[in-house]
Amino acid sequence: MRTRTRYIVGLIALMALGLYLLVVAKSHEPIVRGNPLSYWISQNPKASPEAVQAAFSEMDDRCVQFLIRELSWKPSPIVTKLNYFADRFIDSEPFRYQPDGRAAAADALGRLGSRATNAIPALENASHAWVGDPEAGTRARGSAIAALILIRHDSVDACARKSLDYSDPVSYDCLSAIYYLGTNAASAVPLFVNAVETATNEGVKCYAAHALSSIHSRPEISLPPLIAMLTDTNRQFRSVAVMSLESFGMAAKPAWNALVVRLNDPEEDVRFWTTNTLRAIDSDAALQLGIKPIDSD
Repeated sequence: MRTRTRYIVGLIALMALGLYLLVVAKSHEPIVRGNPLSYWISQNPKASPEAVQAAFSEMDDRCVQFLIRELSWKPSPIVTKLNYFADRFIDSEPFRYQPDGRAAAADALGRLGSRATNAIPALENASHAWVGDPEAGTRARGSAIAALILIRHDSVDACARKSLDYSDPVSYDCLSAIYYLGTNAASAVPLFVNAVETATNEGVKCYAAHALSSIHSRPEISLPPLIAMLTDTNRQFRSVAVMSLESFGMAAKPAWNALVVRLNDPEEDVRFWTTNTLRAIDSDAALQLGIKPIDSD
């Protein structure tokens, strides 16, 4: 009985400590334009692009310091202990780790550019940190690499080459970095175009196509290899090509006729993604083909 009481008391104490630390962390979060900093750097902030841009223009060194602290996220040992105690008594692990904000923080620091130069050491560490969920870790390292490219003007092409080299242990991180760079990686488009056209490895070809989608720039040279993939006998290539073209929006109009053919593709997923892509290119023309607006699906 005494042992059980000690466990319960310890559990309550740890809960109180965890709650205290959470409150303290929240109290140190900067407020920008009436909202917490995390509101503006979330993946889908409920604000217009103009409002987000204005918020970023007002972010100061206090914001940079907060973002640097976010880069040091690790699974909380307190939460681990809380779940250990809880599991002993209620056969459950009800406590959750504080959200992993590393990727969002690094992405924001990259957008701040030269104003975030003092974050370079922390970004270097984050670009090599293997902690937490594997997928979240790849996003965190990738966004840190992207931020370093934007802040220090590192080579985009070097990152692009690594992203297509399976023998390189950071290939997935670099591919993630290309995603976060988006149009800022436009200089690497020729490299990825060449990979789509010449790669004999199926994975490399698909990753190169996804990279072109992430960058969605220079359609005059990006679109032709993706359009060519639409008629490939490989179902995976057709599916990747359709999905990749969607991100180009109206700029992908030259692919229209080839995409319409894919509405009758033998593979259901190709047909599904084709409707989305045609809608993204020209919603009115898509409606004439019987593709309804997404809200009415």
